[in-house]
Amino acid sequence: MLAQVGLEPRDLLEPRTMAVFSPILHALVQTALAHLDQGWLYATSIPRRDFRLRLACMWPVLIALKTLHLLTTCDNLLDPARKLKISRSEVYRIIAASTLTGTTSAGTAYWGHLRKAVG
Repeated sequence: MLAQVGLEPRDLLEPRTMAVFSPILHALVQTALAHLDQGWLYATSIPRRDFRLRLACMWPVLIALKTLHLLTTCDNLLDPARKLKISRSEVYRIIAASTLTGTTSAGTAYWGHLRKAVG
C-alpha cells in the first residue's frame, strides 16, 4: 500500500508525510470499520439472555471503535509526540455504559453514535 503512493516504511517516521499517507489511512480505517461492523453484528446476534457473553464480544469492538475515532480525529498521526490511546477511565466508561445498555436498543444506539463519529 505504501508503494502505491511512493512511500517506504521509514517515511512514516516523518510527520510531514501525513498528507501523502492520508489516503492509505482512510482505506485502512474503512477496512477496520467493515470488520468492526461484522463484529457488532455477531455480538448482537448472541441471545440477550447470554448477556455476559454478549458483553464480552461487544467490549473489544467498542474499544476498537473508540480508538479508531482517535485516529480519524488526530491532525497528525505520524507525529511521535502524539499518543493515541484511550484512557483507562474511558475503557471503564465504555464497560459501564455497555453493561447497562448493551442488551437493549440503547446499546445499539450507542454503537450507532460512535460509528457515525468515525465515518
